[in-house]
Amino acid sequence: MAETTTKPPHIALLPTLGLGYLVPFMELAKRLAHFHNLHVTCIVPTNTIIGFPPNSIKADLEALNSPSLNHILLPPANLDDLPQDTELTTLLYFAMSRSMPSLRKVLKYLMENNHLVAFIIYPPSNFAFEIARGFNLLTYIFFPSSGICLSWWLYLHKLDEMVPFHFRDLLYPVRVPGSSIRLRGRDFPDLDKPGRVWSVEI
Repeated sequence: MAETTTKPPHIALLPTLGLGYLVPFMELAKRLAHFHNLHVTCIVPTNTIIGFPPNSIKADLEALNSPSLNHILLPPANLDDLPQDTELTTLLYFAMSRSMPSLRKVLKYLMENNHLVAFIIYPPSNFAFEIARGFNLLTYIFFPSSGICLSWWLYLHKLDEMVPFHFRDLLYPVRVPGSSIRLRGRDFPDLDKPGRVWSVEI
């Protein structure tokens, strides 16, 4: 009787654009692979306009390649139709949203060739939720930041309902729930409509 082999559980990780997001995800990938005997693929978005990932991190990405750990670079999304003075948050919004077709292909490949059981993302990659749902994948959020920052993100949706104008035009300070920190209008980034919508949806 022929022996059957069971593929080990495989997890896919998707950070968003930016070293502050990529580095914690790389560390998480190594820990999942080395300490929990999981196979892990880190799916890395790319963008030529902001030069991501930078050359300084590429050697570290290559070091992820092992029998239980690897990375895949998504092709950069075409942003040629955006104005040259597009605000950075909006640029990232379109870069991530337009990378979703490529992500779908990668997840499909991983599903067909591995025992893919879960998908972990950073909140700004929220476009990926619907794609993961289409593959019936367990999906989790990894938020490698402070509790105050998390509290702020959770509160942003309510603030958006309360403030119909630009956050930077606020005349009164806003307290971050769970802390004594108060943000004034000038503390907010100057978000245009796509950037604000994206920030709130996160």
